[in-house]
Amino acid sequence: LKAPYIIIPEGGSFSSESRLLMADLGSLQINSDLQPDDVVLQGATMSELVQRLYDRFNIDISNIQLLFLQPGVDVEEARQEEDSPHHLLPKMGLQLSLYNSINPEYSAQPQHKMEALLPSLKLNISETNIFALLQFLNTFPSLAESGLSMDEVDSTDIMAGMPVMDSREVVSDETVKQLRAIRRSLKQWAGNKDALVAVTEEAVEAAEVGAAPVTTVQEGPAPEKFFSASEHSDEDLSIWSRSMSFNEPSIDDTTSETNLVNTLVKLMVREVVISVSKAKDSTEEPYLMLRLDGMCTELAVTTYGLSLQAGLTELQLVDKLHRGKKGQYTHLLSSVSNKKLINMLYRKVDPGCPEF
Repeated sequence: LKAPYIIIPEGGSFSSESRLLMADLGSLQINSDLQPDDVVLQGATMSELVQRLYDRFNIDISNIQLLFLQPGVDVEEARQEEDSPHHLLPKMGLQLSLYNSINPEYSAQPQHKMEALLPSLKLNISETNIFALLQFLNTFPSLAESGLSMDEVDSTDIMAGMPVMDSREVVSDETVKQLRAIRRSLKQWAGNKDALVAVTEEAVEAAEVGAAPVTTVQEGPAPEKFFSASEHSDEDLSIWSRSMSFNEPSIDDTTSETNLVNTLVKLMVREVVISVSKAKDSTEEPYLMLRLDGMCTELAVTTYGLSLQAGLTELQLVDKLHRGKKGQYTHLLSSVSNKKLINMLYRKVDPGCPEF
């Protein structure tokens, strides 16, 4: 299925001198892989069970792109290019797989799964395009604009339709000074419940008349400071840190016999590249490039809560304008490792879980 592409002209109307913002939604392809009714699950290995247990729907979205075209640029030619100075978002694709279990009795496996893969995401930012986009947005027609001008509207008709307000029923809001006084009173009287109730009542009454209550509170003695020495020496802490094995956390570590995964969502982005160009002599010259590799997010909805894992493998920030003696780029920030650079695991478990 070929998706449409949307063209928004500058100022809301086409002309030979107007710039164009075009969003091409690419193409969509859906493939299904349904299991037969007589599929055998008993006696299957774990890998065979994963293959036979789910009905799969594969969704492939390709050639998504976003372009900002200057006057005189051919739209069809620009759409056919993979990447060009007109691309804010070069052509990219998304692979999405949906899984639905055909037998809910196999509760050890998730009932629903979704896996999304984004091979590459690139964003082109240039100094010229930033100013041009700001000008484009300033001329963008608003849907909230009325077709009537201010001269065509009679102000007397508007005033006649407004309700009459009784000034005696108006209660003024507290000023910042009054709110600070109320907060200090609440903090000072927090230890005395009866006094706290009295202060809050006085604050409400004072707010109604437009003045904050004034309370006199005796300041108690300053809390004493206590200093305790460490129970372990620096040598003990060094030995303990070397003996610890920091394994990468995983969603599987949060599951148990009673807290099983019902829905699993995975999102993988292999690389994200943000290129920044700088205007020089009426041309765009590459300046900075930020690259993120191996971005992965995994969400599991369990019986008694949920788990979220996010990780990043590699990070690079490259200066393409200032080069070394041999012409190589300047790496302002670089981290290359066999393991993940960042790995975070968040877990939420309901207190009703038997293993809480």
